[in-house]
Amino acid sequence: MESKYAALLALAAVVALLQPPFCACSMNEDLLLSFSKSEIVTDVIPAAPERALNVSYPGVAVVKLGNFLTPAQTAHAPDVNVVGDPDRWYTVILLDPDAPSRSDPKMRHWLHWLVVNVPHNDTTTLTKYAGPTPPPGSGKHRYVFLAYEQKQPVARNALSGFGKERAKFNLPAFLEALGVNKLVAANFFYAENK
Repeated sequence: MESKYAALLALAAVVALLQPPFCACSMNEDLLLSFSKSEIVTDVIPAAPERALNVSYPGVAVVKLGNFLTPAQTAHAPDVNVVGDPDRWYTVILLDPDAPSRSDPKMRHWLHWLVVNVPHNDTTTLTKYAGPTPPPGSGKHRYVFLAYEQKQPVARNALSGFGKERAKFNLPAFLEALGVNKLVAANFFYAENK
């Protein structure tokens, strides 16, 4: 009798191992759909990321692939967890591609936050966090978090020309200067000021 149960358990374990991971498939589909439907793919990045960036406003809200958050909920810098190689460095960027409005994005991309050398002790903030403040009546804005893998640590003075001006942040030029192109994760939310 015991051998019968052992055989069934072994068979169940093998079948479970052969099944595709449900959450990974679902998450990839959610990522592709969310980033495509929101037009972040094309307006901000050329392709959807492989995984969602973990972003939370402690005790207030969690960023969940296009959920709505208020400017009050997002007034203070969030916690960001880049899931990746702990021996690597990452750059985290928060952009608003809809400044001053989605129908007239002449200030695209508005830079809300720029941090390099995450998560190590030499994390450097190039642009301090500024919470979303969409102009009243400008409609819903997309706020996009991006995490790029760096090849090496970045010295503050190496990128002195970037992050000073918030309006019209040139993401491709910044990535070229940084020497990175690997987007490892991203996430986004909507906010509006009615």
